[in-house]
Amino acid sequence: MGDKCPYKVLDIDEDEAFALGLALNIARRQLTPEQISEIHEQLRRDKELRKQIAVEMRKQGKSLRETAAIVGVGKSSVERWEKELLGVPNGTPSKVKVKVTEEGKQELYERYKSGESQKKLAAEYKISQQRVS
Repeated sequence: MGDKCPYKVLDIDEDEAFALGLALNIARRQLTPEQISEIHEQLRRDKELRKQIAVEMRKQGKSLRETAAIVGVGKSSVERWEKELLGVPNGTPSKVKVKVTEEGKQELYERYKSGESQKKLAAEYKISQQRVS
């Protein structure tokens, strides 16, 4: 009790905010097959939203397989969307070394110590889980 919850203030447009809210909600919950079907139906109508949700779920630490299943596409589609929306060109080798600045390392360390999962942080920083600890 009394601990402060970490939060981030984002300056994003309404569509991005909706996608982020939906992805964060999905990422935190265990979904029933009926709920997943309902999400599929909603996302089928809005392909751009589907892409945004998938990428945001990956940023939140959901696996490629789990993300693909929830948004109702194949794993290769999720990978392609990550490359497209995160500005990584197609054909970029998967073993690209990501440099984390000293400031980034400090922030990463503080967030890890405050209880954020290694998996989530690794996905967000695009580094391996081993580099988080």
